[in-house]
Amino acid sequence: MPEGNRYNIDRLLVIAAIVVVITGCYVVVRPFFVGIVWSIILAYSTWGGYKRLNTTLVRNRTAASLVMSLTTIFVLLVPFSFVIGGIAQDSADLITEIRSVLDQGLPDPPGWLKNIPFLGSWANEYWLSIAHDGQALIREGKGFLPEIRSALLNVGEFVSVGVGQLSIGIFLAFFIYRDGDRIYEYLHSVGSKLLGDRAQKLLSLVGETITGVVYGVVGTALAQGLIAGVGFMIAGVPAAALLGLVTFFISFIPMAPPLVWLPVVAWLYWNEGLGVAAFMFVWGMFAISGIDNVIKPWLISRGAQLPFVVVFLGIAGGVLGFGFIGVFIGPILLAVGLNLLRAWVLRG
Repeated sequence: MPEGNRYNIDRLLVIAAIVVVITGCYVVVRPFFVGIVWSIILAYSTWGGYKRLNTTLVRNRTAASLVMSLTTIFVLLVPFSFVIGGIAQDSADLITEIRSVLDQGLPDPPGWLKNIPFLGSWANEYWLSIAHDGQALIREGKGFLPEIRSALLNVGEFVSVGVGQLSIGIFLAFFIYRDGDRIYEYLHSVGSKLLGDRAQKLLSLVGETITGVVYGVVGTALAQGLIAGVGFMIAGVPAAALLGLVTFFISFIPMAPPLVWLPVVAWLYWNEGLGVAAFMFVWGMFAISGIDNVIKPWLISRGAQLPFVVVFLGIAGGVLGFGFIGVFIGPILLAVGLNLLRAWVLRG
């Protein structure tokens, strides 16, 4: 065989072997891709806390990494696990409450209902027509019970899968904490070979973007959801865990949390009286919305300022692409991509 042909065959075999190895690595890593991305985001955004813990208190990389991982479990994993249990209980309570209403009938409509423009009169008459007619209520409501039950179960499953991905990310974050300096040196070396002197600047840009979005957008939404859920439980609101989860999702929209807690205030005033409703109003105004109006703008001003459309697309696309954990990952990936694009355009 001519030497040139043999060289070409050897080269093709090497290329084929590389393709097979890369494909195999992709197949192996693909189920953990979301967890890997989340672990990187988690470790980088809390790296400052890890360094302080390692240098001032624990003075041991492995022990400090373990403490950080356990702290993350209590801060993130335990609350979402509690939400899953709460949704399961709330689902049963909600179905029981609906069945009770169907059996006993509705109270008379509130006086303000008929004063609503356009639809108020029709809504008031329709309410009166079925309020004390159990059979009519059953006809109207029995078709919705299976859908409500199925929707709540789907929400619980959706969050359960997300908790599993969170768990994988926290587990992997332990190793990133422990070996983070060596990982960074390796990434910087690879980046320098590919991008030259711009590698350090781009790595810093990516890091600043991750930190800004985590604390300014995702972190504040998570805090609002947790605070709202606690307030709902204190006030004795049914489905408190589910409402806290809804508050978490809606908190990504600027000034939106009152859309959740104001109806809760109205429900409490109608069913429990002025005292509990006043407590919930104060809690919503100063605790839940206080984060949205004061802390959130301050955090965002120190990090990445994102157009709302980027946040919205990041959340929607992240959920569709990655499931529940995409709520955290989606906006961050889009923000990193947007800032890298800006840096490239400004350079050009």
